[in-house]
Amino acid sequence: WEDRVQHSHHEAKQAGQRCLLIDTDMDLDDAIALAYSCLVDVGDLRAITVSGTGFALNAEQGASLVRRLLQLCGSGSDTNSSIDVATGRNIPLSNTTYAFPALWREEAQRYFDKALPPLDNRRQDFSNGSVSLEIGGSSHSSASHAAQLLVQTAATCHQTGRPLDIVAMGPLTNIAEALRTAPDVLRRFIGDVYISGGNIDAKDGNDLDCGGSTNAAECNIFLDAVAAQEVLQAGLRVHMVDTAASNHLPMPRRLPVSLRHQVNPGSGSAPLQYLIIGALQVFVDTSTHQPYFYDPAVSVWRHLQVVQARETLRTWVPEASAPEFCKARRQLRVRVNLQWSPTYGTLFRGGVDASLVDFCWAPNDQLFLLEFLGPMFRHRRREYLLDWLS
Repeated sequence: WEDRVQHSHHEAKQAGQRCLLIDTDMDLDDAIALAYSCLVDVGDLRAITVSGTGFALNAEQGASLVRRLLQLCGSGSDTNSSIDVATGRNIPLSNTTYAFPALWREEAQRYFDKALPPLDNRRQDFSNGSVSLEIGGSSHSSASHAAQLLVQTAATCHQTGRPLDIVAMGPLTNIAEALRTAPDVLRRFIGDVYISGGNIDAKDGNDLDCGGSTNAAECNIFLDAVAAQEVLQAGLRVHMVDTAASNHLPMPRRLPVSLRHQVNPGSGSAPLQYLIIGALQVFVDTSTHQPYFYDPAVSVWRHLQVVQARETLRTWVPEASAPEFCKARRQLRVRVNLQWSPTYGTLFRGGVDASLVDFCWAPNDQLFLLEFLGPMFRHRRREYLLDWLS
């Protein structure tokens, strides 16, 4: 990680040529983040991998929802129809059986089944095509479709001079399996990895939401702690929004109602807007505590980082002149606690197996709302958006 920081100037020259892969477990806020990315990251988004070890009922159903969402978001666009989708494992590398409550997951599935259009059977996904993958002379056909797609996407993008960025919004099972499949390839070809997950020193945990008993860990890490540690130790450049940072991004409970009043039912963007509003409402209704914009934060952070680098390259204006998504950042060496204890799955500082992670310590809440909602509700006034924060 430290060595790669020295190449930041060289990478800035490549900022206009990047690929993006999103790894998701299709939670309600993941769906909203995917809608955002399919609007603003059109030139970068190449693939979506779906984990069956998080919120989705299973990887197959989660992938079906992703394809239906892309279909709605693309409105027939060739760009979105060319995005590959692949299913990952349904069993975590940790071999644990923790899970989100079935009631929450089934309620989300019912909402998506009602709100999303039926799948166009002409749309093909990666798992329906050839999955025999050879990188560096080795065959990786035994890996999950998601792991194979991640490796193949990284290699394909590298051939065109583009590093592959990853936005991870669920357990890190798919990424860890891909690293087991082709570690050297991914270390060379992956650009930046943005992770929503983690909590430091057992503070601000939420594992009671996903089968834990102490609230000492965060669910995306807790649900596959082994995978998380393998990703952190892989030597990649990792950026993280943890639970403490997400406290800066509370979701106003009246937001769905406020947004609904602003939709023009006859507009072409209305179906996607109604999907987002409905997902927000179900998110609010099923939450047992204050909901936060957690998973969407990493999508916005990555997008703004890339846009900012492109603008710097174009204008030669120092990056510091643009608004920063992270008002405070910290680089900390952390490791995942894999010992069976009340703090299993939490991040601790230091230790021989600790790795350097770039934490967004204090996200800019105003910039987040403006950037996140702006593309999806293009006619919104800045003043109205900021009113939601009060």
